[in-house]
Amino acid sequence: MKKGLLALSFLCVVSSLYAAKDEGIRLKEEVITTTGFAETVKDEIKNVIIITREDIEKKHYNQVTDILKDYSMINVAGTSQGTIINMRGQNHGAIDMKVKVMVDGVPINTIMSPQGFNTIPVGTIEKIEILPGSGAVLYGDRASGGYINIITKKNVDKPFLSLDSGIGSYSKKYTNIFTGTKITDKLGLMVGYNGLSRDGYRDEERGVENSYSGTLRYDITKNQKLILKGEKYKGEINFSDAVDKSILASDRKKAGKELSRWYSTRESYQALYEGKFDNLTLGVQGYKSRINNDTQGNRFTACTMDIEGIGLKGRYEHSNGVFITGYDYNKNNGIMTSSSTKMDVDKITNAIYMLEKYKLSEKLVLSIGGRQEWNKYDGYRKSKEKLNIDNEIDNYGADIGLNYLYSNTGNAYIKVERGFVAPTPRQLANRIKGEYVGNNLGAEKSTTYEIGMKDSIFGSYISATGFFSTTKDEISYQSLGNRDFRYENLDETERKGIELTAEQYLGKLILNESFTFIDAEISKGEKKGKDIPNVPEKRFVLSAMYEVTDKLVLNTSVNYTGSMYTGDYNKDSNIVTDISATYDLGRGLSIYGGVNNLFNEKYYLTEDKDTGIPADERNYYVGFKYNI
Repeated sequence: MKKGLLALSFLCVVSSLYAAKDEGIRLKEEVITTTGFAETVKDEIKNVIIITREDIEKKHYNQVTDILKDYSMINVAGTSQGTIINMRGQNHGAIDMKVKVMVDGVPINTIMSPQGFNTIPVGTIEKIEILPGSGAVLYGDRASGGYINIITKKNVDKPFLSLDSGIGSYSKKYTNIFTGTKITDKLGLMVGYNGLSRDGYRDEERGVENSYSGTLRYDITKNQKLILKGEKYKGEINFSDAVDKSILASDRKKAGKELSRWYSTRESYQALYEGKFDNLTLGVQGYKSRINNDTQGNRFTACTMDIEGIGLKGRYEHSNGVFITGYDYNKNNGIMTSSSTKMDVDKITNAIYMLEKYKLSEKLVLSIGGRQEWNKYDGYRKSKEKLNIDNEIDNYGADIGLNYLYSNTGNAYIKVERGFVAPTPRQLANRIKGEYVGNNLGAEKSTTYEIGMKDSIFGSYISATGFFSTTKDEISYQSLGNRDFRYENLDETERKGIELTAEQYLGKLILNESFTFIDAEISKGEKKGKDIPNVPEKRFVLSAMYEVTDKLVLNTSVNYTGSMYTGDYNKDSNIVTDISATYDLGRGLSIYGGVNNLFNEKYYLTEDKDTGIPADERNYYVGFKYNI
């Protein structure tokens, strides 16, 4: 811990001493997720984090969750149900997550099973856009914490090949291949493969994962394109449950009592058309995917989830701004069979939305938008008795904001947004004494007030955001023991916080700092004053990249996660330092190596008062990369 703090302090001092040329690099980057069409960061009335392909490659990530951990606005945690992505204190478990995750604008959130973040091939990613805060107007339900859009590579200007392979601690082996070529002047093809195998940090744990992807792009005309894309994933992972901390004190690698084997497959297909006609841009997107998750062990569970949908959108540029409108259809089906229950449920969503960005003057822009969403639920849950589910819940989202472009590089904004979260079909039933009963659960509604700015000052990109939100009827889960549970609407919850990001370009040295503070608590009702569980009050990440020579580049990052309340226990803070080096051998070939958790910080991925699942200790990796 002390060594990590020394490294962190060093980065803070260096970043405050240096200043350099004002480049405004981040402000000029394009973001797609905020409107569905390309806009610059400077023009956005929202906090925006963009992770570029270069950012991803310099740290040699193998999985999407590893990428997201290095950004303070996101808290990534493991649970017995899967991975939680938590933004702005919106955290209700891996299945009921309130952050919308998309791949090329297509949602991957399911209604029944943990989200498949790591089924996405890292080698195909062009960039990742992270937007904390509600995105109700464009993306509707389940985006109250924010939304993440993983954008894959779709352009082939010339033939290319990218090969990345390496080995690491715990018998880790990985290979990523991504290649593409122009078949004709108008037709391009890209294919990719990602393979990863490793033993777990704990005894008896291991995993093998393989994914394949293919993208076909046809340029109909200069301003019209058609893209067809498919992905396939297959994984087999052995894992175990949490272990008593008294045992872990002498053997951190001890496996849990319940050993399970998780089999997962995912197939997804997507078609996208986009055309630009003078001032009008039109887009049509269709998608379909199937996910199978089977768990074998002391308890057997088999889940099959089907997601399909279509999105229509249009963008019209007029003399005073931009008008955007669209329609979304999504059908989410889930079938689950276990040793004690059977479930077959549907959620069908239809929605329309409109957004206007209107120039009040050359420096002042008004943004106003709204969304109406209709949700229909159908299906059943069965233990001994069968509970039929038949419900309809309508919601609306809205936002209004002002963006002041006070200089060539800077903007300041203020906005108010109304968001919502509709229940999933599985949340519409409680389990009491082994039987399912209806609960009349309602949708939660949130109001968020946000103020922020972005600028490039003295060679440093700076972004600062403050927010305050209240949520009425927040959906809450409570375990009752013996597999019984209930969902209820809390009276009111409250969240407030700040998000700070800075990046300095100091010749051969690039520094990046991000800090997030969140205070999340229940503000009304019987539980008034209690903290919302699993929300760290403070997170910050400091990183540095130094070009020692034209061929040698060094990277380091220091990642701090503050203490948090877990429901019955206050989890300690932790600080993890990673380092890596890359050497360019020329002709597209480079070698690299690194150390994760350099100072061997001992902490838990997840824990309660008595048990925990420990995180990896210090580990190593080496590899090579070839690009042509």
